[in-house]
Amino acid sequence: MEQFTVKVGEKKNLKLGFLSFHGFVYCGMPNENVFSVSYKETSGYQGYALNLYFPKNTKDIRIGKAKFRVLEVSPEKITIELVGG
Repeated sequence: MEQFTVKVGEKKNLKLGFLSFHGFVYCGMPNENVFSVSYKETSGYQGYALNLYFPKNTKDIRIGKAKFRVLEVSPEKITIELVGG
């Protein structure tokens, strides 16, 4: 299982194609109990982005079609492990 750490403002590619992109940016913690991730998906010249908010004690999250286990979260970084998708 792939494990990685993403810092605030850092982009992580989940799927990269010729004219498509699926990925996310860690947005930090707006307060001490919530963390935020921005998911972005593009195809050609069209795309969309979602701001997702999760409780700090969440263990499993889904970003796009990928499922992750949250190992550690802080205002500066998040460490997650890909478990499916």
